Amino acid sequence: VVFCALAMQLLPIGAALGIQQPPMRSISSTPTCAGCKIEPGESGLLQLPSDSLSFGFGSLGAITRLPHGRFIVTGMNETPVPAVMTKTGKFSHLLGRKGEGPGEFEQPEGVAIAPGDSIWIFEGPRKHVFTPDARWVRTERLTHWIFNGLVGPTGKVLVSERIGTPDRAGYPLHIVRPDGELGISFG
Repeated sequence: VVFCALAMQLLPIGAALGIQQPPMRSISSTPTCAGCKIEPGESGLLQLPSDSLSFGFGSLGAITRLPHGRFIVTGMNETPVPAVMTKTGKFSHLLGRKGEGPGEFEQPEGVAIAPGDSIWIFEGPRKHVFTPDARWVRTERLTHWIFNGLVGPTGKVLVSERIGTPDRAGYPLHIVRPDGELGISFG
């Protein structure tokens, strides 16, 4: 119920970012037929290589479904490099390698689908940009840390981060402009 209330409050924010909202659906708590029931179950399986811990899947950071059905998985471990998984959950390839240079990763967090289906991977004060087919384009320095965000069609990002400046104290939500600078803070 708390999540639903928060989602309802955030709908106008999504509209401000230009995000189309899907129609709201509700599921009745009482089945409509005597034989109906809701059972939790496995909906998919990530099939990682046997040495997956060696490249960063001791702890999952994010799993994001790409528009064409593939997935990007981020993890945090000895070599935290995002991986591309096929539509069926099989490991395909890594996106880059460990390091501090362009297209290299130290601790990737969130993954977002941006305008034109480009892929943005947030990593603290850096944003890595990839093409829809997961080819590296550029790495941008940000003026502050972003771990995850919701990207609108104009490239503005809604983030829920702690930004420690006196004028933003107490505001949990922020709009980050496409140039990486902070826009408004509210909430």
